[in-house]
Amino acid sequence: MMDRKIKEGRQEPFSVAIFDVNDLKKTNDTKGHTAGDELIRTACKVICDTFDHSPVFRVGGDEFAVISQGGDYERVDELVWKISSHNIDATRDVDGDNRVVIACGMSKFSGDMCVAEVFERADQAMYANKNDLKAIASEMLGTHDGRPTPDDNLLASRYDYLTGLLSMPAFLERCDELKPIVLDSGGTPTMLFADLVGMKFVNTKYGFAEGDNILKEFALLLARTFGRDNCCRVGVDHFAVACDGEALEQKLERLFKEFEAACDRRTPPVRVGIYPNDVEDVAPASACDRAKLACSTLKNTYTSAFAYYDEELREQTLLRQHIIENFERACEERWIKAYLQPIIRAVNGCVCNAEMLARWHDPERGVLSPADFIPPLEDANLIWKLDLYMLERTLDALRQQIDEGFTLVPHSINFSRSDFDACDMVEEVRRRVDDAGIERKWITVEITESVVGANMDFMKEQVRRFQELGFAVWLDDFGSGYSSLDVLQTIKFDTLKFDLSFMRKIDENEESRVVLTELVRMAAALGVDTLCEGVETADQMHFLQEIGCTKMQGYHFRAPIPFEQIIEKHREGDLHQNEEERATSYLESIERLNLHDVGAVLKDAQDSLDTASIYSTIPMGVIEFRMVCAEEDVNEESDESAGYVCRWTRSNASYRSFISHYFHFNLSEGVGSAYAPIEDEFMTHLVHSFAEKHEERVFYDQRMPDGSIVH
Repeated sequence: MMDRKIKEGRQEPFSVAIFDVNDLKKTNDTKGHTAGDELIRTACKVICDTFDHSPVFRVGGDEFAVISQGGDYERVDELVWKISSHNIDATRDVDGDNRVVIACGMSKFSGDMCVAEVFERADQAMYANKNDLKAIASEMLGTHDGRPTPDDNLLASRYDYLTGLLSMPAFLERCDELKPIVLDSGGTPTMLFADLVGMKFVNTKYGFAEGDNILKEFALLLARTFGRDNCCRVGVDHFAVACDGEALEQKLERLFKEFEAACDRRTPPVRVGIYPNDVEDVAPASACDRAKLACSTLKNTYTSAFAYYDEELREQTLLRQHIIENFERACEERWIKAYLQPIIRAVNGCVCNAEMLARWHDPERGVLSPADFIPPLEDANLIWKLDLYMLERTLDALRQQIDEGFTLVPHSINFSRSDFDACDMVEEVRRRVDDAGIERKWITVEITESVVGANMDFMKEQVRRFQELGFAVWLDDFGSGYSSLDVLQTIKFDTLKFDLSFMRKIDENEESRVVLTELVRMAAALGVDTLCEGVETADQMHFLQEIGCTKMQGYHFRAPIPFEQIIEKHREGDLHQNEEERATSYLESIERLNLHDVGAVLKDAQDSLDTASIYSTIPMGVIEFRMVCAEEDVNEESDESAGYVCRWTRSNASYRSFISHYFHFNLSEGVGSAYAPIEDEFMTHLVHSFAEKHEERVFYDQRMPDGSIVH
């Protein structure tokens, strides 16, 4: 499957690590095969515990392979480092019963034609590491199996071949030696993690030889600043430094300037994470992990910069670890609750859809928002399990609504990009929905713009498959990325869901109103519904109604609430009215009538020019008529009980101004409201003319009090 993705150009980054258990034959020969089997089991546990979110395969008698993606891929250099740290400890533990040394080689996918090429490089690196480990063991034990170990082999095991900095095992030893020296001098032991940003671009533009020169130049500057034996090359373009924290920021600023001026200014920016040991006294490998985490907070910074690991970041790390470790339990014990937020149709104020949202009710940490648990689950490649879990909760909710006598509306669920790599998500959704006995029309798939833009052709096919099976597909967060218009030209979605940023900006400037108006108009021309989330005020609601946005969502209508409360409020009659399915096509036809009016969005234009009068369209409104029987009440506030009643479902600003001027009625408060009796002579004549010729166009003239003629 991975080879197929490589050929199709849609393979996500991954790495292959190969492991070999050292001294297995010696153990079998001297202690027996039972001891050898225990050695293999111990090695397997070390590998599985380290790469706890990646699949581990046994590929031979004493060899294992790990394929890492997502979060494990991002920190694979550090995970390999942890294996190296384990090996140092195991080598020192000469008489330990469970002493196991594991040779390791790792390689990353980099434009290879197939997985086997990555595997072969990792295998070669493993055998090189196996020789290094034997040399280190010989040095520590003071014996060479009867043969002297050449000095150059020992040097090769202690120093990085390219930069001359310490290798990982030697660096970990040096950290243990340096720490008491710094403390005795009154300093603060500090770990740095440096990342050279954009080395792939450098290698592509200038060649790998120049890339190697840049790495060597940076290593030289590190050695000059902190001492060669205090620095280590962790991975391809990652470095670690153990030092005293005194005057550290000045040293880093000087390092940045010197590096920027090196290699004809072809050098990339440097991000540095700093972990001072006074935050918490931890082992060198853990200190490096935390420095790397601080470095990762600079991921959107494209100039050389540094960041500290602090208590806030520590709490985030602990929360992240808690989420990943307890995710399976949270699903099993239903800590993750389904919340619903209604989506309102603009023309009638009824609930036409509902969005399912996840909230984590943790017994230790309280209610966690999606911002707390979604990113860790994405990094750990677990988000697809959450999305399928939410699908199951949605199907449970729909079944219960049917039992409670609800008028059903479609429920939307968010899906992530990695969902489609983890499994055939389209088939998974179809199977689960059909097995639940729920009609497919009640499930709506939401996919964010960033997900689609990452691999347009692949996602186009997934959207097509969903729609052919009868699932509506919405494009979420439209307008948040750079490929918005390209996405619209390539894939036909059922609804565009505008990013929250649009709602935040329309109250700030008129330009934002014009942009949103034109986007809604464009969607209508494409035959696509529109939805704005983040509606918090009545003014925002009226504006969206004016420009023809078909659906609205936000705290102005209702905040997301647990599904259990939905059931309670339904029994109490305290919910928005749900839309009848039979009315949907009729309401959609009203929504798509173009009443476009630029004057509606230029609300303050009269302060400078009468721009509104230049751009406004003729007054237009959509009025819905209904005949009532003599015994039928029109509404609670009226005694009228016969004839026609009406309501305005949509109108533009010019029309509302016309109604206000001639009829002294504030139509903005009546759009989408309850039916009202017809008392005005003009409207009465209009209704009767329409009733007599309801299958034809009706032209009606009326003279207004000022003498003007209205058609």
